[in-house]
Amino acid sequence: MTEPDPERPPVTALFAQLASDTAGFAQAEFAWLREQAGERWRFALPALAAMGVGVGVMIAVIIALPLGLMVALAPVTGPFAAIGVVLIGGLLIGMILIRWSSQRIKAAIKRPEDRT
Repeated sequence: MTEPDPERPPVTALFAQLASDTAGFAQAEFAWLREQAGERWRFALPALAAMGVGVGVMIAVIIALPLGLMVALAPVTGPFAAIGVVLIGGLLIGMILIRWSSQRIKAAIKRPEDRT
């Protein structure tokens, strides 16, 4: 049997170093992932707010806003044209806000350098 090399550390010391290195790597990886998630959340937050506003606008269009606008526009354009102008305008505003916010949320999933 050969004698252990005095210059080589024992196997137990190597395993202890490996465990220490692995723990440090895992902590660094977790910190990096947490930072990535936070950055993506900060990027997506305005889109979520815009989506909420878009949904709110569409609900307002469907429920309360049309009546007031139609009453105001009816003397100028006639009652049927006022209905069309109010509904189409409100739905377009809501769709634009929802489309923008959904694109922003999809971009938030990507890495910052991959966003367009």
